[in-house]
This record gives sequence, C-alpha cells and structure tokens, in this order.
Amino acid sequence: MRTLALFSLLGALGVVVGAVGVTSGLIGFGASQATPVIAAAPTPGSRRLMPAQDIEWENLQPELPEDYEPEPQAPIDHSIGTEMFLSDAQLFNDIPESEEDAIRELAAMLPPQPIEPTVDTYNGKRIRLAGYMVPLDFQATKVSEFLLVPYVGACIHVPAPATNQVVYIQTDNPVEFTGLYDPVYVTGTMSTESEKTELAEAGYRIRADDVRPYE
Repeated sequence: MRTLALFSLLGALGVVVGAVGVTSGLIGFGASQATPVIAAAPTPGSRRLMPAQDIEWENLQPELPEDYEPEPQAPIDHSIGTEMFLSDAQLFNDIPESEEDAIRELAAMLPPQPIEPTVDTYNGKRIRLAGYMVPLDFQATKVSEFLLVPYVGACIHVPAPATNQVVYIQTDNPVEFTGLYDPVYVTGTMSTESEKTELAEAGYRIRADDVRPYE
C-alpha cells in the first residue's frame, strides 16, 4: 500500500512532517528499459516514427544569471487540484479521512508558480521524458490530457514547479491512469508553446505517441 508523501508539501512550507515510501523527485533520471506500452501506439498505416531523444528535466532549464528574478505569477487556486489528489488517494486508500482537512489547509498556503524562460533546443523534435502524471480530464479511468511534472504531487498538494518544469501532454489514444505516484515515460513531439490550465501553466507541450510505465 502506498503512503502519502506529506513531507513534500510541508517541506515546501519550511516544516518537516513524516511519511515514507514515495519518491519525491525525478530530476536526473537516466534512460532505462520500460515495460510494454500502456497507451498510445502508432495507428496501423501511420508513418514510421523517428527515434526519440532521451532528455531530463534539467535540459529544459536555460542557464540564468545569478541575479535573475522570476516573473511574478498570480496565486493559483489549489482547491481543484487538492480535491483531485484526495479523490485519487481515497481510491487507493492512501490517507485517512481525518487528514484531509489538514491537507486542504496546507494546500491553500502554497506559493504562486514561478514563470521562467524555456529553451528551444527540442522544439519540433521527438523526445522521451520521465515524469509524473497530473490528469486534466478523465474518460472513466483514462486520460487524454495531463500535465507531466518532475515530482509527485506537483501542482496539486505541493507547490507548482517553474513553468519550464511543467509539460502539457495531449494524446489521441487515452492513457490508463494508475495513480499520482506512478511515474511514466512520455514520448512524442515537443514544442515550446505554453499552455495555461486550471492547475498550473506549462512552458512546453508534447504531442504524445507513446506513454508507458517508468522502470
């Protein structure tokens, strides 16, 4: 049974509270073998896809001067994302109901999302990136739009990463969503077009042709 990673939320507020069993970061993940595809594969008769380049989250951050100050961002309404997180946690019996109100109160204290510049290195290129899914729509247990983020709970119950650390994903073949704590590989064509959602702003987009579990 998975355990709620409350430390990632409270740590962002300068408080240390315990939980175990959840990996809180993906930055620096290297390429590895993945299990069979759980989502979009090319449709029959479609053109042959070019090999994808493996990238890491740090590749999406440009080098900035030491005195750089991120553009201010209006506060995010975390209530939608918080309720989404709690619904998922209830589905998998991750947390007791007695902790839900505390999570809502802490989420309301999260800081605004920093806006930081993107890089155009991978614009129009087919890449593969590992991250965690934050669903934006549901079709039963499947999603066709989601945010890909570098750590568990980003944009929901921990502060949203900078905009260049959030990727908006679209796929024509809905993906089976297995939980917020399950990392995935996303492969597809990246663009530097931003996307504003009710959970966070994404500095990049990927039109995904393949989504599979990370291993």
